[in-house]
Amino acid sequence: MLIQLASPGLFASTFNFLSNSHLGELVELSKEIKSICPRKDCIFIGVGASPTFINALLEKIQNTSVVHLPLSRFRYNPYGDYSLNPKQVQSLYEHFDKVFASEDIKLNQLRNVLVLDYAQSGKSLAAASSYLGLYLKKNNIESSINSVLLGNSYVAGTHVITDEKIVSLANAYKINKPFNIEIDRYPEVMATFKFQIYDSFRKYGSFNIKDFDGYSYQKSDEYMKLTKEMNQRIIYSESGLRLKKNLKNSIGSICQWFLRPFN
Repeated sequence: MLIQLASPGLFASTFNFLSNSHLGELVELSKEIKSICPRKDCIFIGVGASPTFINALLEKIQNTSVVHLPLSRFRYNPYGDYSLNPKQVQSLYEHFDKVFASEDIKLNQLRNVLVLDYAQSGKSLAAASSYLGLYLKKNNIESSINSVLLGNSYVAGTHVITDEKIVSLANAYKINKPFNIEIDRYPEVMATFKFQIYDSFRKYGSFNIKDFDGYSYQKSDEYMKLTKEMNQRIIYSESGLRLKKNLKNSIGSICQWFLRPFN
């Protein structure tokens, strides 16, 4: 698909970290993710706030069905010692019900699913995939659930994502082996993940299973700004992908944006 990137749109000051080279990386990353599950009936589920921009681009460019699943600090293993108790499982399933209803997704659509998350250990991705599988099984939905781990080949010295660790993770949580995309190849995206800048534009508020009562499923104003910015910046064009060279560039501007409250 051919697209053109335009100059910063209506909310330029809000998205001043989002240069065209940065947006170009996000576009290419979304294409790589889409290639893992190219079928038209594939539902993409982004866990937590990190995949917010990827989700928006998958919807905009790839014309796919995407679910934004708010789920924070979720590393529970239904097959291990650190699992949810029955009451928490019920709350989690109610959360799933409300999220899918908010995203206009019917349960019978969830037969071919790809779960994605930026991860250091991969446990949150595995936990979400595992409990989602049990949830769908409880609702008599036969589903193929795969996942993609967006991680670094080297994170903080200790969280090194290796194939051996991915296999061990899959076995522990009884899920299909996650696909691994090393985002080192997308340096501006990687830096923004690291500084958690994308989190500010999450579609829904942060959800913790321990604080289920009173959670609101109202879409955030910041996410609405993001979708408008995407609509204005990403233009379908016969000339293909064109990057402006005169815009603010790269990781330096990301760091500057992140540190601005402290200046």
